[in-house]
Amino acid sequence: MQAYDTQHLPTDLRNWINARLLRPLLYFEGGWEKWWQSDFPAWLDTVNDTQYDFRREVRDGGIIIDWVVNGNSDSPTNAIELKAQTHKTTKSSFVNQVGKDLDALRELSPFDYPVRMSLIAVIDQTTFEAMVERDFVPLTKTSQVAFLSRTL
Repeated sequence: MQAYDTQHLPTDLRNWINARLLRPLLYFEGGWEKWWQSDFPAWLDTVNDTQYDFRREVRDGGIIIDWVVNGNSDSPTNAIELKAQTHKTTKSSFVNQVGKDLDALRELSPFDYPVRMSLIAVIDQTTFEAMVERDFVPLTKTSQVAFLSRTL
């Protein structure tokens, strides 16, 4: 299993969403977070002909971490919580959901998870601006979605 360098997330997310986007993203009824959680690492492995160190739905105490990246390699272990906005998610609801993810990340040991990150996908400008105001950093943007992150 190969370590994944999260510095490649902006380029890899943009390439993935452009290659794999099931249009129109805005109207996915059940949300698309689980698809993102599963499909992105599989796509990475396929296009790079390797197996990156991504594990999904990892339980740590009472917390289920969406992605643990590099948990089986010499690179720093990343705990990453994903949140994907849908057309049914209001800005305030999305901000609250992301806040809960950040609270969960804060409960994780920095010794076990030196990198604790919230990785989000937003679909409207109002939510994008609200997340930037909350110290999220834009990673990449397409015509339908913007990816942002915040590392604790």
